[in-house]
Amino acid sequence: MENRLRATSMGCVFLALALYLASPAAMAMDWIMFFGSEPDRLQRDGRQVENRDTTPHLLGFVQSQYVRNQSTPLETAGLNRTSFAYVFPDLERRSKADVSRAKLGARGMLDADNRFNYFLLTEFGHNGLTEPLGHEEDPVHLTDASLSLRLTPGVRLKLGRFYAPIADEAHDVLISPYASYTSFTQTQIQESFVWTAAAASVGGVSLRTGLPAAPSAAFHDSGVQVFDALPWGENASLTYALMWGQGSGVSGWHGGNSDEAFLYLAHERYLGQRLPWFTESFKVFGWGQTGTRHVDGDRDYRRTRYGVGANWRQDRLRLGGEYMRARGMVQSGIVDTDATPNVQNWALQFAPSGGNTASGGYLDAGWRVLPQLELCVRYDWMDLLPDSAALHKEFDNWTFGASYRIKGPVRVDLNYVLKQAKAPDSPAAQTVLDRLGNEVSLRLTYFISL
Repeated sequence: MENRLRATSMGCVFLALALYLASPAAMAMDWIMFFGSEPDRLQRDGRQVENRDTTPHLLGFVQSQYVRNQSTPLETAGLNRTSFAYVFPDLERRSKADVSRAKLGARGMLDADNRFNYFLLTEFGHNGLTEPLGHEEDPVHLTDASLSLRLTPGVRLKLGRFYAPIADEAHDVLISPYASYTSFTQTQIQESFVWTAAAASVGGVSLRTGLPAAPSAAFHDSGVQVFDALPWGENASLTYALMWGQGSGVSGWHGGNSDEAFLYLAHERYLGQRLPWFTESFKVFGWGQTGTRHVDGDRDYRRTRYGVGANWRQDRLRLGGEYMRARGMVQSGIVDTDATPNVQNWALQFAPSGGNTASGGYLDAGWRVLPQLELCVRYDWMDLLPDSAALHKEFDNWTFGASYRIKGPVRVDLNYVLKQAKAPDSPAAQTVLDRLGNEVSLRLTYFISL
């Protein structure tokens, strides 16, 4: 059944590509440009004018949410085997109400010619930046601090710390009706770092386990990027980004990691509205990143991630999907390292060798049944370490949601996630996975733009 679903998902991606090539000309939100440049023209008094506004613009958003996890905890010999039974990021409770994200920053241009642009953003919420697996970090993080320069037509240069040009799902937090990332994006694209790495071997696979050394990368890196959106015909564009980073996330933590290379390409057709919280577009894209990670006391391992996808937003309909793969430094789980009963000390577990792989993706559909109400459904999957009988796991989630837009980007999102996990070749692991339950969440998003 899983193979048929995966074949169907890839078929849908290629169907989306065919629909894209046959669709009328269009225009859309471009995350590479949104986080890296100011618009050339603005709408003033019903007409388009050149953007000469050097006034800093405040921006940000707040997301507060309630999450209830319906999984059943399992503890043996004082070790908790079911990290999935608790709510992220601290993994302390099975239900939680909190401010998951609270970002505030500024953006603008330094000169009236709009050659120098800047983007600043801070994070105050309770998430993987401030509480990675319950290990306290700084309550405030500077996630974005970048300066962009328009060198020539078609070439821009960006320096600093900013969103890396990777999976589209990583950038869709402003407009996504889903309260959580898909399994693959959360565990394999979202990078975590460890200080020490205790070695163990399970089923012939070398594993490393360590406590969080720094906040999660939050899909960011520090470095230099060459990018731009090039006109492609009358109503379309080709966006590219080539980045050289440090593999250090938002904290600047290095830990012996090597430089990181990123490549992103997207062909986009514009269909209608172009608002930060709702854009009508059709886009196909591909991306990749590769670098090495140093495991303390061991050697460097290559970490590679790549994917392809497509999305279509027009009028009341929204369709999309991505297929992604991971090779090396595959996160195999979150484990309890404290054998004291009812006490957890969560650590990250990795299969670092380049021969270890994982694949996954998602298919997403939404229908706006009323001007302010959208109903949506998303299927996502992850095939983890398929070459190891002892560690192989298959995850399948169905998320059903409703998003009510109060005004502009201010909205309420309700999600119910049906979760299933299998360990095809390990009855012992299946006993643990049978404790996996569903999840319900309610989230309020308020977007600030001045």
